[in-house]
Amino acid sequence: MSLVGLHMITSGFLLIVSCRVPAGILTFYVIFFSALAALFAICMQGLFFTLDEKNPKWTLGNSLIGTNPGLGFRPLTENVETGGSLIWYRADNESQVKGWTSKLDSFLEHLLTLFRSRCPVYLNSSKLPGRGRNQKYCDYNTTLQAGQTCAVPVNNWGPCSNKAGYSYNRSSPCIFIKLNRIFDWVPEYYTDVDDLPKDMPDDLVDVIKNTSRSELNTVWVSCSGESPADRENVGNFSYYPRQGFPGYYYPYTNAEDYLSPLVAVRLQRPSMNVLINIECRAWAKNIHYVRANNERKGSVHFEVMID
Repeated sequence: MSLVGLHMITSGFLLIVSCRVPAGILTFYVIFFSALAALFAICMQGLFFTLDEKNPKWTLGNSLIGTNPGLGFRPLTENVETGGSLIWYRADNESQVKGWTSKLDSFLEHLLTLFRSRCPVYLNSSKLPGRGRNQKYCDYNTTLQAGQTCAVPVNNWGPCSNKAGYSYNRSSPCIFIKLNRIFDWVPEYYTDVDDLPKDMPDDLVDVIKNTSRSELNTVWVSCSGESPADRENVGNFSYYPRQGFPGYYYPYTNAEDYLSPLVAVRLQRPSMNVLINIECRAWAKNIHYVRANNERKGSVHFEVMID
C-alpha cells in the first residue's frame, strides 16, 4: 500500500492517510459529473429552442435598446479608448491621409465591391449572407417583397467617393453618418412643412420645404459646430447623396443583405490648425434629442483637426 508523507500526532496516535481512492467513489463522481453535463446540455438546448435567429424576443420598448436610435460615424481611430472621436491629420502628409482613407475603404468594402462589379445581385459572400440576392435599387415609390431589402448605391457620393479619396487630401474630409439599427422601428416623418421643430436649423428647413411631398418620408440629418467658435471654424457642410436617410430603408427586420443607409457629410472649408467639435443630429418625430455631459441621444459627436 502506498502512503503519503503526511503524519499527524494527535493524542499520542499516529494518523496515516492513504492516497489510494476506492473504486466506488471514483465511479460515483464520473457518473455524477456526466449526469450534470447532460442536464446542462439539455437546459441549453431548451433555451436555444426558444430563440429565433431572425426575430429578437424583446423589441422596441420591451428591449434594452429601446425606441430611440442614435447615430454613428466613420472613420474611427484605431484605438477609440485613447484616440476618442478625433480625426486628426496633415493634408500634405500622404501616409496620414491614406491612414484615414484606408479605414473608410475597409468600412465600405462590401459597397465598393458592388460598385466595381456593377452587379447588385452577387456580392462577396463573406460580407453578405444572401450574396446580394435580396437587394434591389429603390426609390420612394418602390414596394418591396417579403425578404427583400434596398441596396445602398455608392455612385452618387461625388467628392466623398473612394475615387476622390473622400476629399481628405483637399483639406475637406468626408465623414460617413449612419443611423443605428433598431429592430422593427419605424420613423415618424416630418411630412407637414409648416409644422417643423423650432430648433431645426434654417438650412435644413429650406431643404425640407424644397423637397417634393413624395420624398418627405426621410430621417433628416444636420451637422454643426457645437460652440459659436466651432461653428465659425467649421464652415459649411455638403451632404451626399441627400441630407437624410430615405424611409424605404425602414423598418429594419434583419433581412438578409440589409445594409444601413449612409449620409456622407463633407466639411467644405474648415479652419486649419484648430480643433473643431462637431455634432450631427437625426430628425424624426420619434427621435428624441438629449445632449448632456453623461448622456447623448439622437446625435453623434466627433472632432476634426487638420494641420
